[in-house]
Amino acid sequence: RGWRRSTATSAAARIGAAGGTVHTIADAADMTRLPGGLRGVIHLRTLDLPRLDDAAFEAIAVQQKASLGSLLELVQALGRASFVSAAPRLWIAAKGGQAVENLAPVNPAQAPIWGMAKSITLEHAELRPTSIDLDPAANPAADAEALFDCIAAADAEDQIAVRNGVQFVARLAKGACARSLDPVRLEASDSGVIE
Repeated sequence: RGWRRSTATSAAARIGAAGGTVHTIADAADMTRLPGGLRGVIHLRTLDLPRLDDAAFEAIAVQQKASLGSLLELVQALGRASFVSAAPRLWIAAKGGQAVENLAPVNPAQAPIWGMAKSITLEHAELRPTSIDLDPAANPAADAEALFDCIAAADAEDQIAVRNGVQFVARLAKGACARSLDPVRLEASDSGVIE
């Protein structure tokens, strides 16, 4: 809870300094009392997940269930809530779960939240879910600043990774093939095995 709490405190201070109002949702009970007029919601529970090599598998399974479960509860609460205008945008933070130009090792424990975010996009497009993968080398204050920068941009990007203070977004690019590929002919033997 330490990293999440420190990042949340720093992010709340940064948002408040910019004139925003912050409501902290600490547990499922708070989700039943969402205030009206929300413009955005930031999910930070994933930030406290340890690296896969730092904890036993059983502990990680319990933590993943808690992290993904809290996001599910949040989305369900947002789905039940009534909003006068548009539903608030959902920002989902992870830390080091995505590979970015080999800048840092990936923490696979952080990756499942992005898959869930894609499902949320399909089922609750009105929330405009945005996944933000924070720099695994950054401290909570830098994480909060990166979150603020992504939120303040309020653009259409829905997958952002931050490394060394720089935002990266997913793009398809034509790649070069390392070698030419000669045609291959596959033949089935009498036993049905392709050789």
